[in-house]
Amino acid sequence: IVKYYASLKIAFRNALSDIETKITVLRDCKENTKTVVTSEQNIILDLNGKTVNFENDSRFNAIENSGKLKIIDSSEYGGGYLNANSLTSNAYAIWQSSSSAELTLGEDDGNVNTSKFSLYGTTYGIFKTSGILNFYDGNIINHINSEKGSQAKLYRTIELSYL
Repeated sequence: IVKYYASLKIAFRNALSDIETKITVLRDCKENTKTVVTSEQNIILDLNGKTVNFENDSRFNAIENSGKLKIIDSSEYGGGYLNANSLTSNAYAIWQSSSSAELTLGEDDGNVNTSKFSLYGTTYGIFKTSGILNFYDGNIINHINSEKGSQAKLYRTIELSYL
């Protein structure tokens, strides 16, 4: 079954529970409110070489993950970009909000590709208070302290699984 949606938020909201669901970005897009992965959802977000800009005037998280979220880029040259940008406050590309949440970046194929896709947050690329992070591919970028040469920052304790 293939369905098309006008926004990422609506696509995530309509993803079925307890079934792995792949959401592919077909063109560059802008979102202004957070997208939520519920504890029952298992979503693969394929950036497909496209840019998803989340912009808001206040503190926010682009994607709040309480379930299982995998981010990939299946396009030939990669370059997908998930951007969380707040004009006045903190913004996080991904917020791990549950101890049962699992975030996987890239494919576990034995090859690490840091140019495949990027996650950018005005404050932090990933704000993780709990859950599991599997980091195989991609690049995590934050803006905070960038004038001091900071390139990436993971917030709080991270449980990395290099398999």
